[in-house]
This record gives sequence, C-alpha cells and structure tokens, in this order.
Amino acid sequence: MKIGCCIDLSHYDTLAALGYETIALAAKDVAAWDEQAFEAAKGKLQAGPLQTVSLNSFCTPALRLNGAGYDPKKLEAYMQALSARANGLGYRYIGIGAPQSRNVSAGQDRRRALDEMREAFEILCDAAAPHGVEVLMESVCSVECNLVTTTREAAAFIQGVRRSNLHLVYDVYHEAMEGQSVDVIRDVADEIRVVHIAQDVNHGQRAYLDEEHLAAYRPYWDMLTRVGYQGEWNIESFVGNVEAREVLENAADVIVTDGFAGNILLKGLEGIARYMFGCLKEEMMKSFRNKLGALLLKPAMRGLKHKLDPSAVGGTPLLGINGAVVKAHGNSKGEAFANAIEQCIQYLSSNVNAEIAECMARSKQRAREEQKSE
Repeated sequence: MKIGCCIDLSHYDTLAALGYETIALAAKDVAAWDEQAFEAAKGKLQAGPLQTVSLNSFCTPALRLNGAGYDPKKLEAYMQALSARANGLGYRYIGIGAPQSRNVSAGQDRRRALDEMREAFEILCDAAAPHGVEVLMESVCSVECNLVTTTREAAAFIQGVRRSNLHLVYDVYHEAMEGQSVDVIRDVADEIRVVHIAQDVNHGQRAYLDEEHLAAYRPYWDMLTRVGYQGEWNIESFVGNVEAREVLENAADVIVTDGFAGNILLKGLEGIARYMFGCLKEEMMKSFRNKLGALLLKPAMRGLKHKLDPSAVGGTPLLGINGAVVKAHGNSKGEAFANAIEQCIQYLSSNVNAEIAECMARSKQRAREEQKSE
C-alpha cells in the first residue's frame, strides 16, 4: 500500500517532508511542459524519495472524448506524446476522469456519445500500450458529469472497450456522492489499480478527509482492505488558486500566501469586520424600532462579534522554530495577549514540534534507504 497525493510538482518537498510515498501529477500539466521543464521535472522525480505511480487530470476541456470537437487523430497524438512522457517520468498509469471532455451536451445523442467514447478509449489504450502505460477509467459523479457516473458503470464500460491495458480508478468521493454501496468494490476488485480519496463539502466541492468524516468513509477502507487491495491511495482536493472572496467560504483547509499578501488579507478582513459592526450599530441607533430589534439581537451579535474578533484568538504560531512562538498584533491588548499565551500552552501540549521533527526524520531515513537500495 502506498499513500500519495494529487498535487503539482511545486509541492514535492512538502509532500516528502510530510511522509507521503507517491506524487500524482496532473497529466495535462505534464503534456503542457516544454522540453526544458520536462527534463527538470524528470531530474527531480528521479532524485527524490517520492515514487511515481499514476497521473490524473487527463486533459483540458478542449480535448473532447465525444461530441462536437471530438477528433480521433488529435486524441491519438496527445496520448502518444503524454504516454512517452509518463514512461520517462516512471508513471505506469494515466487516470481519465475528464468530465468536461465527456459530458453529453443538450441535443447530443447519448448512445452515439457513448459509442464515440468507447472508440476514444480504444485509441487511448492503443497509443499508450507501446510505452508500457496503462489507462484507468474513472467514474465521475452526476454533480460534475452525466456519462458513466458510477464505478459499476465504468466497469461495464471497460468490458465493452476490450483492451488489456484498460482498468479502473476507484474514487471514494464520487461513489459516496452517488450513494453507491461499498459492495461494488468486491465485484470489480480485480480491475482497481488506483484509489482516490476526498470528502464532500457543500455538495460538489472536494476537501481533504478529516477526522470528523473519517467514520463515514471507513467502510470503503475496510472493503478495499478485505479484497486485498495493495495499490496507491491518492488523497485529492488540492484546490489551486483561491480568490480572496473565497477565503471565508471553506474553499480550502490551508491557504498559502507570501507574508505581504497574507498580512493585507488578514488586516483587510479585520477592518471590514470592524466597519460592518460600526455600520450596524449606527443603523440600530436611528429609531426606537431599530433599538428594540437591536435589543433582541444582542446575544447573537455578541457571539458574532466574538467570532470575528482577532483578540479572541490572540495570534498564530510560527512553524519551523525550536520552541513555541505565537505572533500577535502589534496593537494587541490584554485579552489578546492572554489568548496568545493560551495558544502557546496548547501548542506545547500538542507536541507539534516533536511531530514535525519525527515526520522529517522519517522522510530523511526513507530517502537514505532508497539511495542505498539504488
């Protein structure tokens, strides 16, 4: 069993430091590299500790698998070039979900669309075979796609294509979204080569699986283990670029910025919160009716103010330092400093530094062992 992550190459070192074993790059990015970028990526992947098993994110929506714009020759040329690069990077599998490339559009004949997609996968498999690359069909839930939306349908689809290098990606997120039973795993176990893991947020937005939702996904893990699956488990949901307006909408668990942009974002949010409370207070004091409403809303407003008040948090820990350091605002008052001290206590009691050091030590040890084996 290998635990990996679907993420871009710029996060390679972080992934290795966290103890992951594989990295699943986006095939569309690999295909878009110029020769210099490809050689640089090849050098990094060959020198580093992470293994290369599967590519995902097959193509951009412009490359169609059926319908208007479907071009067999263009598809074949794309796959030939991509498979050659996949082989050069050490990747054995190319996963194909590509919902926007296979969706059946309004007025399109569904049966013809399915026939064209079967032909497309025959072309893809034949183009990949000379490079020792296998193609993996991935079902995509009906929130994102309207053709082959469950693993059971995907299994039936690959039987119709009849290519020995065509198998399955089993995606826990998509199956959960479709309400599918875990029993299908037992039925298609021989075809599963890669597993994708993510949880649903806001019905259609993927996120990393957290402890709160772990129990709901445990049956998938148990069934895959029961059937003897020993392949790659890829954690999905790297969001990519996040707009400032999405920061407070749970668009991502972790948002990385440079210090300047991050400081502007935080200070801007704090300023907006103060401004909005000022505006509310001004409106509530304009009439007796408004004041009466404000009195009724006072408990709720107090809770909201506490939620948006940076003093209630106190500060944030600085990572990479051999100790507990919490950075607070320069204008922090007593309450903020008291909460910053509480943050330090929680930081120390959670053994954060020890866990980071242990994770980095494991990663270095794994790298040394792999170098010796080579």
